[in-house]
Amino acid sequence: DWLKTQFLQELSAKFLELFNLKVESLKKIDILIFLDVRKDMNSVNKNYEEQLVAFILKSLNNDLQVAIKHHPRDSQKDLSLPIDVLSIERSLPAELILNILAKNIMLVGDFSTVFMDVKLMRPSINCQVVQTNPADTSFNQLFEDNDINVRKSYLDILIPVKKIK
Repeated sequence: DWLKTQFLQELSAKFLELFNLKVESLKKIDILIFLDVRKDMNSVNKNYEEQLVAFILKSLNNDLQVAIKHHPRDSQKDLSLPIDVLSIERSLPAELILNILAKNIMLVGDFSTVFMDVKLMRPSINCQVVQTNPADTSFNQLFEDNDINVRKSYLDILIPVKKIK
């Protein structure tokens, strides 16, 4: 598996150091949420942030480790999130952490090319995208054909059950 090569593992670890993140903390994540530019999402769906926060709280209440990766162009302040949510620096390229994430992680978020990258690099990862603009379904079939589940809302995503270790 080329993603597990020592070179890529070391490269990812070095980048994480630059952003004050540890490999171990990323490996513990159960749900990683990739956000789009929130002002765009809020303009399309007025309940966007409310649904997102409800999803995060429900996940935390199920003892799941949650992390957020903000969009690089999102200049808004972070959401008011509980302290136990890991915030991944917006300028850290998502592709540099894909090889570190646990195999049973769930990736969630708004329509983004990052999910296509995930399916190319780690096809077995569970991906759920939220259709924030109900009027635009142009990419739904492409995503579904690539085993990326399309949901109407964050509230439609089934929360995984935490496995007892």
